[in-house]
Amino acid sequence: MQTFTTNLHRHFQEISELLRHFYAALHVWRGGGGGAILDPQGAVGEALKEKVQRLVRKLEAKHSELTQERKKFPRDARGMQLSKQIKPQLDCLSHAFEQYDKLLTDIENATERGEWRVT
Repeated sequence: MQTFTTNLHRHFQEISELLRHFYAALHVWRGGGGGAILDPQGAVGEALKEKVQRLVRKLEAKHSELTQERKKFPRDARGMQLSKQIKPQLDCLSHAFEQYDKLLTDIENATERGEWRVT
């Protein structure tokens, strides 16, 4: 149990740090909350895009790692209890992926309209 608790804490710290950087970059990419998306073709937009993509890859790796770890749990009451302790971290990662997908959709829509504003 000690190893599980240690690993859970390590995952929590790593995911928290990745999400902190992810949401900060997303906020800037969206224009600091002002509704504007930075031009993804511009220098700043391109750098942020690359940073966010790197973070998404790391978040996906953590999601995969946690999912694999969760599958190893026994199919009994104890395994279900352990699985429930990992689920909040998986939910946080899923939310980040949804936000990333929404940003990509907003960029695509802004591109089609020929503007860099999010409606």
